[in-house]
Amino acid sequence: MTFLRSNLHQAPGRYPQPVADSWRTIREYHALKGEDRDLSYELKLRAKATGWHEPLAREYASYFAPYLQLQSVWRSPIPPDGRRKLRERDLVQVAVEYFEGIRSVEVPDDYLAPLIGKLRDALHLASDLETRYSYDIDICSIEPDERGEDEGDDDFHRQYKLSGHVLHFVGLFRRYAVLHPIEASGELRSWTTSETIFGRLKVWGMGLLDLVPANEFALLVCSLDDESFWPFKGNRDLLLGLARRWVEFSDADRSEIGRRILKGPTKRKKETRTAYKERMAYIVLNRLHWLASQGCAFDFDLTAKTERLQQSAPEWKPEYALKAARSLDGGGGWVRTETSFDEIKSLSAEDIIPHILSMDRRPVGRLVEYNPFLGLSTDQPECALEALDAHAASEDEFQPSFWNTFLRTDIRKDDDSSLLAQIAQSLLKLPNQRLAQIALSASDWFEKHGEALKDQDFSLFDELWNRLTLALVEEESTQRSTLVREEEEPDWSTEAINSPAGNLAEFLLSHTLKKTFEKGEGLPDQWRLKAEQLLSLPGDSRRFALVLFGYGLRFFYYVDPEWTEEKLLAVLDTNYEPEIDGDALWAGFFWRAQTPSAELFARLKPKLVERLQGRPTQKRQHMEVLSGILLAGWHSKDESSGERLVSSSELRTFLLQGSAEYRRHTLWTLDRWAEDGNEWSASVPEFLRDVWPKQKSIRTKDISARLVELALSQKANFPEVAKLVTGLVSRVDDDRIFIPELRKSEDSIALQHPDELLDLLYAVLPESVSLWPYGTQAALERIGEAKPSLRSSAKFIELSARMG
Repeated sequence: MTFLRSNLHQAPGRYPQPVADSWRTIREYHALKGEDRDLSYELKLRAKATGWHEPLAREYASYFAPYLQLQSVWRSPIPPDGRRKLRERDLVQVAVEYFEGIRSVEVPDDYLAPLIGKLRDALHLASDLETRYSYDIDICSIEPDERGEDEGDDDFHRQYKLSGHVLHFVGLFRRYAVLHPIEASGELRSWTTSETIFGRLKVWGMGLLDLVPANEFALLVCSLDDESFWPFKGNRDLLLGLARRWVEFSDADRSEIGRRILKGPTKRKKETRTAYKERMAYIVLNRLHWLASQGCAFDFDLTAKTERLQQSAPEWKPEYALKAARSLDGGGGWVRTETSFDEIKSLSAEDIIPHILSMDRRPVGRLVEYNPFLGLSTDQPECALEALDAHAASEDEFQPSFWNTFLRTDIRKDDDSSLLAQIAQSLLKLPNQRLAQIALSASDWFEKHGEALKDQDFSLFDELWNRLTLALVEEESTQRSTLVREEEEPDWSTEAINSPAGNLAEFLLSHTLKKTFEKGEGLPDQWRLKAEQLLSLPGDSRRFALVLFGYGLRFFYYVDPEWTEEKLLAVLDTNYEPEIDGDALWAGFFWRAQTPSAELFARLKPKLVERLQGRPTQKRQHMEVLSGILLAGWHSKDESSGERLVSSSELRTFLLQGSAEYRRHTLWTLDRWAEDGNEWSASVPEFLRDVWPKQKSIRTKDISARLVELALSQKANFPEVAKLVTGLVSRVDDDRIFIPELRKSEDSIALQHPDELLDLLYAVLPESVSLWPYGTQAALERIGEAKPSLRSSAKFIELSARMG
């Protein structure tokens, strides 16, 4: 840095200007970068312990100052491309930041006087840095808005970065002004309006604090440049000051300020004269009428001036002036839904929806949304349904949102059978095109209430089912999920439960799964008819149904294997249907994550193996479940033959042919299932001995780490498992390995089986200690404590030597 500084000073023309500016920025960043610690908390502790003193006050002021944070810097040369001019920001970027915690430190009254000047200097530095590196200085209004109901709050904006620091300074200065008014007035007068921050503070302080005479404030106001007299963010502070001190002004001061207001802002570049006159008229009218509403009298006829200005702004209204002193600061909060329907409950059915459509349901500037139809649908559903019927019978444009609101699950869950029938009849009155527009909410309602409707009136239930499926056939819009497909490979399960066809299939599935069937009994004819209607739907609607039926595949195969084979499993044969149908069925099957019966396992095993060798995206989506199913198949036996559903040699072949991800998932699943001492735990040695491949090609760092993790979790049979794992892992030197089990404080393995643990760690630990997993050194220490004679063994000595 010293060499660069010397070069830049001694040979100013040696480097291109952007390069020289970038190096100066980097130097400044190093001089002003923030410290990585909780300054405010430490300062509080010290102040509590020792009390405030001058060095502590200076330290407080230094932490109040801004610092620079590096945003980006090129760490390799940037070749010139000749396409554009090189700029400093192309080489290095920094951001101006602030220690927000310092604002929570309480400053005693005795230290306000010595601190104000230091804090003022810190804000000068902030102004300079923000101008250079942020390219704009944006601070909130000094005086907060008086926000009404549903207008949110501006707390975040007022505490964010520079604004929060300025307001903290304002709070300290208010206290200082009360304690030391003469000194505070001198400080206030010293602030210059040429600097944005202190220009804003000076206008605020002279107008709203009793530190200077009113004529001095009037003189300041009249001397402001155009940008400061018509500020975007500081307008509130200026107007509040004018309103507060207006009666104190002399007639001459009021007259001069009035003339300055009537003059209006200057014309912007490229602004047409007509646009300028309209903008100027709006601004001037708003300011004049707001001041008049605060009791400020002018020496001119306001009515006449208003009429003249309205010629340029004919759309202006007096109520616009009510917001002239708003801060324009950002605000936030939750949008509240107002469901009161008092305004519509006396209307006739045909007038309800048109009236709601004419309402301002989301007023600008307020965090409230008016939804009276939701309230009506909740408290008086019969009246809401009449309004829907009346609007559907009219020639007005169909409004699906009202139906979607009415059919919401949370407000229709307790409807009685009479209302269910009325809703079904109203849905049947809609033409297919309109029914299609509400297909998702209508099918969701049917899924939740179809069973009750069937018990009450089967013909009504059946007619509505047929109309819904017909709409899915005829209207292309219903054949898609509401979930936007962002990737090439669809998320079939999520899309299915967000689709009309998926809702109808879920109705068939959920109510059938609740019933008891004998093996091979067969599914009811009516059920199969409706299921086949869904399986005959076009496009993705058919696949959404396949997802849900894939979810219940084990159940269907148990109850009706012939139908399941013909209508569902047949899609897994690539020559029967496009492969995408099989993807949808598999998505439902893996979603359920249930080990199939022995008969279904035998039918699916070849297809499961194909799935192992399928597209990478398929494997990522289902690999965890697939590995569990195949592992469960190895652990399970066919009752009739006594043979494993997946033999040891078959599973070993799968592990060799499958991906590294599949092998990792298999080990993770085995570790999760093999709780110490259970049936799966007893099978771990057999798995490692007869199933896990011995090839060196699969002994990666991840696999080795997972095998060690598996061994460490097997407390009951650790010696046997550790010996097997030691022969299956390789030393990993390319990257840090991660073995969470070593982090645990339990040391029973090291104490009870130090020999086996030492052999295991020696087999897997990298040469570099920096790559060892956390907890390794502690484990070695426990090994030495458990069996001191091992300290003289070659393996222990070598590992200790690596630690240094």
